[in-house]
Amino acid sequence: MNFLEKIGDKIFDCVFAALGRKLDYLIHYKSNFDNLEPQVKDLQEARGRVRRDCDVAKNNVQTIEAGVQTWLTRSDGIIAEAEEFIRNSGQAKMTCCNGWCPNLKSRYQVSKKAIEMGLKVKEIKDEGKFDRVGYHEPTQVVGTATSNTGYEAFESRMQTLTGVLEALKDPKINRIGVYGMGGVGKTMLAKEVVKEAQKDQLFDKYPFLVVSKDPVLKNIQREMAEQLDLKLEVESESVRGDQLCKRLKQEKKTLIIIDDIWKPLKLEDLGISFGDDQKGCKLLLTSRFYNVLCNDMDTQKQFQVGVLSENEARNLFENIVGDLAKTPEIQPNMLKIVKECSGLPIAITTVANTLKNEKDKHVWEDAVNLFKMSDSIKIDEMDEKVYKSIKWSYEFLKSNEAKSLWLLCSLHREDYNIKVEDLLKHGVGLSLFGNLDKIEDARHRVHTLVKKLKDSSLLLEGDYNGTVKMHDVIRDVAINIAAEERQMFMIRNTTDLQERLNRKDSCAISLPHIDDCDFPKRFECPKLHLFFMFDQEEALQIPISFFEGLKELRVLSISQIWFSQTWETLPSSLLVLEKLQTLCVVGNVKDVTIIGELKNLKILSLSLKNFDQLPKEIGHLTHLQLLDLEECSDLKVIPPSVLSNMKILQELYLPSTVEWEVEEQSTERSNAMVSELDNLYHLIMLHIRIQNYQVLPKAMVFERLVSYRIAIGSYLYRKEMLEASRILKLNISLQSDDGYKVLLRKCEALFLGEMKGVKNILYELDSEGFQSLKHLTVEDNDEIQYIIKSTGVLGSVFPILESINLSNVINLERICYTQLPAESFCNLRVVKVSECRNLEFVFSSSMVGCFSHLQEMEIDDCEKMSEIIAIERKEEIEVNRDDNIMFAQLRSLTMSKLLKLKGFFSDDEYLVLFNRKVVFPNLEELEIEGMDSMKMIWPDQLILDPQGIITFGKLRTIKIEGCSSLKSVFPTSVVKALMQLEKLEIRDCATVEEIIAKEEGIETTTLFVFPRLFSLILESLPELKSFYPGKHTSEWPLLKRLDIYECDKLKIFGSNKESVEETNGLDHDVSVIQQRFFFSEKVVFPNLEELGIGGMDSMKMIWPDQLILDPQGIITFGKLRTIKIEGCSSLKSVFPTSVVKALMQLEKLEITDCATVEEIIAKEEGIETTTLFVFPRLFFLELGRLPELKSFYPGKYTSEWPLLRQLDIYECDKLKIFGSNKESVEETNGLDHDVSVIQQRFLFSEKDKFPNLEILLLDEGDAMNETCGGPSAEFCCNLKELWLYGNGEIPNVEAPIARAGVSDIRILKIIAPFSSTSFHNLKKLYVWRSDVLISLLTPSTARTLVQLQTIEIENCERMTEIVANEGSEAEAGDEIAFNNLTSLQFKNLPSLTAFHLGNRTIKFPSLHEVRVENCPKLKIFCSGVLSTPKLTWVWMEGNRRVKKEGDGDGDLNATIKEYWEAKLETCDQKFAEKTDASDGEESEHDANDDLERETTSEVGDTM
Repeated sequence: MNFLEKIGDKIFDCVFAALGRKLDYLIHYKSNFDNLEPQVKDLQEARGRVRRDCDVAKNNVQTIEAGVQTWLTRSDGIIAEAEEFIRNSGQAKMTCCNGWCPNLKSRYQVSKKAIEMGLKVKEIKDEGKFDRVGYHEPTQVVGTATSNTGYEAFESRMQTLTGVLEALKDPKINRIGVYGMGGVGKTMLAKEVVKEAQKDQLFDKYPFLVVSKDPVLKNIQREMAEQLDLKLEVESESVRGDQLCKRLKQEKKTLIIIDDIWKPLKLEDLGISFGDDQKGCKLLLTSRFYNVLCNDMDTQKQFQVGVLSENEARNLFENIVGDLAKTPEIQPNMLKIVKECSGLPIAITTVANTLKNEKDKHVWEDAVNLFKMSDSIKIDEMDEKVYKSIKWSYEFLKSNEAKSLWLLCSLHREDYNIKVEDLLKHGVGLSLFGNLDKIEDARHRVHTLVKKLKDSSLLLEGDYNGTVKMHDVIRDVAINIAAEERQMFMIRNTTDLQERLNRKDSCAISLPHIDDCDFPKRFECPKLHLFFMFDQEEALQIPISFFEGLKELRVLSISQIWFSQTWETLPSSLLVLEKLQTLCVVGNVKDVTIIGELKNLKILSLSLKNFDQLPKEIGHLTHLQLLDLEECSDLKVIPPSVLSNMKILQELYLPSTVEWEVEEQSTERSNAMVSELDNLYHLIMLHIRIQNYQVLPKAMVFERLVSYRIAIGSYLYRKEMLEASRILKLNISLQSDDGYKVLLRKCEALFLGEMKGVKNILYELDSEGFQSLKHLTVEDNDEIQYIIKSTGVLGSVFPILESINLSNVINLERICYTQLPAESFCNLRVVKVSECRNLEFVFSSSMVGCFSHLQEMEIDDCEKMSEIIAIERKEEIEVNRDDNIMFAQLRSLTMSKLLKLKGFFSDDEYLVLFNRKVVFPNLEELEIEGMDSMKMIWPDQLILDPQGIITFGKLRTIKIEGCSSLKSVFPTSVVKALMQLEKLEIRDCATVEEIIAKEEGIETTTLFVFPRLFSLILESLPELKSFYPGKHTSEWPLLKRLDIYECDKLKIFGSNKESVEETNGLDHDVSVIQQRFFFSEKVVFPNLEELGIGGMDSMKMIWPDQLILDPQGIITFGKLRTIKIEGCSSLKSVFPTSVVKALMQLEKLEITDCATVEEIIAKEEGIETTTLFVFPRLFFLELGRLPELKSFYPGKYTSEWPLLRQLDIYECDKLKIFGSNKESVEETNGLDHDVSVIQQRFLFSEKDKFPNLEILLLDEGDAMNETCGGPSAEFCCNLKELWLYGNGEIPNVEAPIARAGVSDIRILKIIAPFSSTSFHNLKKLYVWRSDVLISLLTPSTARTLVQLQTIEIENCERMTEIVANEGSEAEAGDEIAFNNLTSLQFKNLPSLTAFHLGNRTIKFPSLHEVRVENCPKLKIFCSGVLSTPKLTWVWMEGNRRVKKEGDGDGDLNATIKEYWEAKLETCDQKFAEKTDASDGEESEHDANDDLERETTSEVGDTM
């Protein structure tokens, strides 16, 4: 009974609890329901904050994190669901019986749903806390390095180009120099080297830096950082260099190009430190001076770029001028001019481009005479003929405006991307363009002149849109001409500056940053019209009266200047500049009120930090024609009437941060209203963001605009700032009377976001058919259903549209739902559609006329899409089903995550992605991803266009990924047509059994040839059994990269003697039984350079025992440079002896995670003599996680590693010896122990020579023994970087090994003993996860580490100090100096009490950074005297202390003490706050307990 009673009680409790919950729903239904609304509002606010953060991130060209985007989507969904529930529940009946009784069922359902939804809302809100919402995409390619327009592959250059590329492949060469006179083509050659290196995938990054004659280190550092996606936030050049060093350390292979070096450059300042931090870093330097490269920059190989041969010079000239060169009257003079150019490419191209359209023979004869008469002027390392040719091209311009603009360009720094808009501003200020009154007319003139100068090769295309550059040689000539003819001077040094200060005739001066620059109190230059100051530093002090002597100044540009902290305003001497017409200021000035007194200003351009309010005095500038404040990113307030006072303003550029006043009757306003712009009758160009569309003006100002960039209700991001002159972005509710509609009719680029009330774009936004629109983007919209439903337009629609981008338009049903008028979409080039969940197809077949110019198509993540092109329904226009659909110009096609796609153009006849109805004669790139329903990509037979051309015959790149229903990829007929294919990648296709499907009835051996394929990747294909299931051979003449990963059922690659279908009755492939090797002896890879194999658990052997030769007798794997083998759990050995001896080009070898590998090289049967293995080019070797590895080679052998720079060996516990072995591993002593192990107890023998070993990584191996002998003292003589990993265990450490020079490190037993000088070149020391170490260095050893720069120690549980305290040895005045140590980092060292506890003096003359994290017992750095004069950064538990240079010696002990005192003070404060906040409900004892727990966690053990 007792047991039954307990059961009954339990049942009663459960029932009562359930009833209690239900009663609670009924009793508290109203409060439960009412509580939901504020919870939803909280989530809405959180969503708004995240969206604003996303807007800011997008504005900074960041990609939004996938998790953030997912959270926003989830929050949108739950908010919509909750709002609908609140709305419907508010209308639900909560009573019955005419209101007399409560409706218990409704109340219960509403209350329960409200609680459940509230919990869900709270959960999503709590998840919406993000440290960051976006990230910058890594820079893939540097534009400067890849843009090489105009390069000619001259025969005289090919030998140099080939030589440089070969040197880059040589592991023992890391500095290469290219030299030659100015204008000979060094930069062009360097860029071509980058282009070829990218083709061969030699490096991952290619930073391209231009140094020039007068380099500014910070500019070079900044440029380097930008190209490496690194943000530099400090001013100290040494710290910036260290940050660059750490960033380069993260890259495996980097080629840094430093162009135009004139004098020695400290590479350390750019973070370049060969052999230490950048294992794969190489340097390509160009200079006019051989000695600078060879002697100062220590290049190991130098290549001269000489002048062109006579034939090459003539051909170059003729290629530029075209058919004119063949004209009998002109040809003789052309040959004379070519001779005058002396084979210098820059002279030839400049003159030829100047004359290329001149058909009058008298002009050519005059040019010859001018060349002969022109004076030659000597410029450093410049041929006289170069100067003559450039000077003649300048004089031939004839237009004084073009000449003046060109000379103006020379006043900018070398290799600078000069904004054409800046040339306009400066040119207007100098009145260069005659009587042009309108800024827009002047802009047209500037662009015309720039084009003329570019056509003459006097200017180059810049790296960014709207910019130009000058070749350094041409700039040198221009600087000389400007000084001689126009008194325009570029100041290069303090001598130049002093000379200009003493002369009064200068018309223009450009002053870059100059070290030790000392300005006069008053600059007297009465004729000066233009003054540039740029790249100035914070320390620069400009005297207040400096500008008083420049009363004739017309143009003043001060960029990147930091005024003194006592100056919140501009210098008062600006008031004398009454004739100033253009003022441009970039810097940190808060108050610019004084500018309002410069009444004659025509152009004002400000780019200021911490500048939030425009002074009302700016409204006094009534002659202003252009006001540019777009880069004032903190500007919020523009006082009323300031803009409207500028009656003749023509162009206005405002930042997105301005907060416009809402239109109202009140006269007391703090900010301007947009309607003030209606009073600017001359305004024709406007850049503006209006967040609240309710403040929009009427159409008056918009009607007059010729050019605009306007965002209403949203931000306009940089990626959306196309070259179009009229850009509009809308994120608003549709209003019938708003002025923005006139903008819609004229805009060239339109971006639509949340357009409330808009279902049909064409009909509702512009009934005229968007006649001017070139680019249409619709994103994040949940209302638009159609782009076009019914036109209502007599003529064509979207006639000049070039691109359409539809993203996350979730209710879009059709792009076009009507018959289109002729010429509609006839210029369409790019189509991108993504995340349109209700779109079933992209085009209807009636739109085939739109495809004639289409070049790029991307369709992604449209869950309902079943086909790309659909046949119309009955109610639509009928089309001829028998006609082919031609995409004549399509070059790139990407389709991804289209889970329901049946085909590109699906019908009942074919069930494949591409059927015979669709033709792509020029398609070059094809990417298919995540197409789960797709069973076939191509039909069995070739698809031909109407002219009989193979439709996929020009494909160069094919990527297939995540197609889980494919059985094969190609039919035989298709793959044989892919003669242009260069890159093939097939990944994550779970059911693919063969790459090429077998044709029925074919029994003969099939030959597959891939004549241009250079990269093949097969990855994660678990069912792949063969490349082709029938008998076949294959040829891969140009294949350079082959990766095969996780294709475990693939038994053979390249060729097969038997059909895979043929079995021996035991369900085994005959080919597998007969063929034991992955690579058949018939397969030939004569140019293979990179091989990766991984995740092939059933593969037992990779190569056959004998060498594989091609028909010409060339070793098929002889060019391999990189081999990576990982995760092959059935391998016993990696290489046969014959194969490894052929790998003379091998540079990098990685073998990891192979559980059964016992030897790297298998022993040949019958070989008893000692074998020599030579790896002449190998510079990197990694052996990791090979638990059964016993030897490198099981027989007697020696080895040579002349270029090995890095050696990593870890988790190879059975490996007893590496490098050489006197005895065969098979020889044992009868006790099942290797004789070699008994005789040789060291991983490295005394015979081993690693003359270039610089980086060594080892772990603690329990099998390593301590004994005498071992490697020679020279073994680590060049070692610069040592990485030691522990295994987390605490072995027996009773026997000290101080002789190793690194006391207590048990891992060094495997290489001990070394002399104390063995590590005299060591620069980096890293120790991780050792529970053995108590201290790292003895004092005597510490003194020998004279080159040590970095120490990093992490996760060492027992370590108490870094330098051991040997008190008995310490003497008064004893000193240890780490002269080159710059960085110390200690992390997770719970026992560390000090760097050194002895009384010695410790000196760190170069130390500038210390980082300490989770070292709770570190209360003092050292007990004796400590010196750290250059210490700049100290990080304690994430808290940073920065010491500026010049503050005096940094006291590290004091810093540590201050940190812990601050911690204790914080704890005391928390205790006081907790005591004050006690309300009696919590006992003092409990409060103290809580505080004690907090204090312990924050401060740690203070004992």
